[in-house]
Amino acid sequence: MKIVTHTSQPQSRASRLYSSGERLVDRTIEDFQAKTHALAKLKKARLSTPKRLTDDDGEPLSPKLPRDLSVATSERLGELMTHFTAHADYISVAATEADIELSVAEHIYEHVQAVVRLEKEGTVQERADKTTSDPQVKAAAQNYYNALALAKMTQTLLHAAERDLSTVSREITRRSNEMGRPR
Repeated sequence: MKIVTHTSQPQSRASRLYSSGERLVDRTIEDFQAKTHALAKLKKARLSTPKRLTDDDGEPLSPKLPRDLSVATSERLGELMTHFTAHADYISVAATEADIELSVAEHIYEHVQAVVRLEKEGTVQERADKTTSDPQVKAAAQNYYNALALAKMTQTLLHAAERDLSTVSREITRRSNEMGRPR
């Protein structure tokens, strides 16, 4: 059984985009600006996202744990705590932005597949195969998998930053507990 689309219908959005040379995925991305909208709402509410920690010359800092925290001075521990807190806050925002981009990319991928699928003729399986191999769908899939990779990578960085922050916090707590013990 073949499913045939009627050619007497007006030209679809996908067909118009094909003929104009514009990629459906690019046009659809422009339609979904969730991150931009969310940041504008935060700005309107006078809330700001954490900025990346920089050194005195304005170069980005990525704090590193010393090999042995037990020999760090109290001042150094305080500095590390401040740096790791700021770093974890910054990465947390980046991870949230990556999650938003992933959600949008997933929606776009599904939307592009649906629009392109409507353009295809043949059996259900033939339409599915033609949809999967369509350049518009491939572009949307690539966009989705790029967003997925970024989201996974930023989550990994966030977990590492939080783990380092916890390590410094535990050392501060350990020292505080030792100070209160009689010798």
